[in-house]
Amino acid sequence: MEGFVPENANKQKLPFRKVNKNTWRIYNGGEKSVVVKYDVYAFELSVRTCFVDMSHAYINGTGVFMYAEAFKSAPSTVTFIPHKNWKLISTGIPASESSEWIRTATNYDQLADCPIVIGNQDIISFDYKGIPHHIVMIGNGNYNRDTVRNDFYKIVDVCTQIFGVNPNKDYHFFIHHTNSGGGGLEHMNSSSMITSRNVYANPTAYKGFLSLIAHEYFHLWNVKRIRPLELGPFNYNEEVYTNQLWFFEGFTSFYDDYIVYKSGFYSRKEYLDIVFGNVKTLLNTPGDTIQSLTESSFDAWIKYYRRNENSNNATVSYYTKGGLIAMLLQIDFLAHTNGQKSLDDLMHYLYHEHYLKLNRGLTDEELVAAIETVAGKSYKDFMTQYVTGVQPIPYATFFEKAGILITEKKPEKRKAGSLSVVFSPGKFAITQVIRGGTAWTYGLSVNDEIIAVDGKSGDKLQKAINDLKAGELVDIELMRSGEKMIVSVEILPPVTRDFEYTIMEKMSPQQQSVFNKLLPHE
Repeated sequence: MEGFVPENANKQKLPFRKVNKNTWRIYNGGEKSVVVKYDVYAFELSVRTCFVDMSHAYINGTGVFMYAEAFKSAPSTVTFIPHKNWKLISTGIPASESSEWIRTATNYDQLADCPIVIGNQDIISFDYKGIPHHIVMIGNGNYNRDTVRNDFYKIVDVCTQIFGVNPNKDYHFFIHHTNSGGGGLEHMNSSSMITSRNVYANPTAYKGFLSLIAHEYFHLWNVKRIRPLELGPFNYNEEVYTNQLWFFEGFTSFYDDYIVYKSGFYSRKEYLDIVFGNVKTLLNTPGDTIQSLTESSFDAWIKYYRRNENSNNATVSYYTKGGLIAMLLQIDFLAHTNGQKSLDDLMHYLYHEHYLKLNRGLTDEELVAAIETVAGKSYKDFMTQYVTGVQPIPYATFFEKAGILITEKKPEKRKAGSLSVVFSPGKFAITQVIRGGTAWTYGLSVNDEIIAVDGKSGDKLQKAINDLKAGELVDIELMRSGEKMIVSVEILPPVTRDFEYTIMEKMSPQQQSVFNKLLPHE
């Protein structure tokens, strides 16, 4: 923001003082009308920021619209004056009867929570049970309009079936096409996504993109309506902390791929490969034994979104682990209730019994109580061990209830020795040291560049690293901050873990029932 100028009705400048990083105090001298003028530099294209160039304008309200504290709950009218070459405006803010370019928000929260796109975007619309949905395509992409319309409809339908009601009057999907990158952000009646402009031609990538669509649409219920107590009323001045992101983001992460599977896009094998890929990721995240899910949730502002070279050793993703917790509870619900209850019933319960009836957020205790109420059993130990605690999750025990076996591969069947580091592409400069491995144990550090192993350097270095054996004593010659060093180490086995999963050929009746409910189609 630049050029802050407050004026009275006669265009006379009024004195002001900046109080903190995002607050200005105007001394109006009793004036009843105050006009504030300012410019906003907008050139960061992400789902949470603002971007303007010759092609279009993308506006997130929190980055553009200021407010007077006493009038946050009052309606706001915004008049847009577009560039002469821009013909369309897309936003969830209702239009006036007189013009599409005049929009009135009920209060500041609605103004802040409705992204705005102005330009010549391609709009693909469909009707879902009387609710208009608009897919706003920004930038060129290799999509087929009919395919996108039909596929998005399926996602919307499966999501709505879970809750039994769709809260929208209308809905916008804002999709920026770029050469690379991705991400999404949910809003009360819209969502913003960034994806590759070529994603539609790659079947695997496109299914992943549909998972992103499902994730953000599922947030309509889970976050924007069912929410932690701390996330409302909104505080625009400072970070808000909650222990519950493992549920609100993690369970949504479970549902995004699951919805794509239940919509018929993923085969059973494709879906299970994703699930067990996440299990493998978590098994090879040392931070899983250091940081609990509630700590990960609470520390999102200072750790999850501020990652460094040691993050994998010290933290765990509430998205990934929260999603796996959801899968385990899905299996356990089905097994305990003989297939009568699932997470769908939990989500339906939270929406109808908590959001609609109480219209406020959940406390930590209320969330656990809801899980136990729907399942009809206590999850005290489960929560203590795997959510607020860091005990290793017995994946094999849970998945066996669904007729799926997990077999860990024995170390002797894998490469016997490893430095347990990550190198920068094309170099032998260390970018990550894995907790518990050779480099960690013997003090090798990030930014060390390995020059030789037992005198083997140059074009022989890669092979020397590949051929390391557990128990072998070697000298590592490296460069650290311009200084050559030699570190003698005993090579340890790799700290990575691997496994394979198989579907049981012969299941018990209960296993078969859980399996069929969990994975109903091939």
